Amino acid sequence: MRIGIDMDDTICDSIEAMLPHICREYNLNYEEEKKKGYSYYSYLNLKRFNDFAKREFPNILFNAKLKNGADYYINELSKFNEIIFITARGSKYFDNPYELCKRYLDKYNIKYDKLIVDAHDKGSICKRENIDVFIDDSIKNCVSVGEYGIRVFIYDNTYNKNEDRFDRVYNWKEIYDKIKNQH
Repeated sequence: MRIGIDMDDTICDSIEAMLPHICREYNLNYEEEKKKGYSYYSYLNLKRFNDFAKREFPNILFNAKLKNGADYYINELSKFNEIIFITARGSKYFDNPYELCKRYLDKYNIKYDKLIVDAHDKGSICKRENIDVFIDDSIKNCVSVGEYGIRVFIYDNTYNKNEDRFDRVYNWKEIYDKIKNQH
């Protein structure tokens, strides 16, 4: 089986890592912004945000907390499946997004077969890569992938609570159990 996995807020707590820095930079209320998820950047001065992100995000995301058990359960899945990380992290915010992601995965000794960065049309990428199961927190990405008939797990977060078209998962043990039962 080929398993596609997003990185931000799927294997690591990216918003939790970035948001305090964004709130300080823009003098925003952390609790209010946390409820919005990734929409925080939609109303900020984009030039200023892009400069801030390019300067700060590589270090912030490299140090983002790994979700509990992500390393263990992904490595267990990798014993009998192909693991393909598919992330939107790209050159807009990172000088070398591939290297940043690779270093993060290596830091936690996470096994994988392929890493795809700058992935903004995850549906067509998953189709091209013959992905059987895809895991992401973004509704938009889950919809895009699901349109190809690929099984999707939506990783629970505050901004996707009302989404009910996909199998909702809350942790990596649950993901592991659901995939293992498919074999």
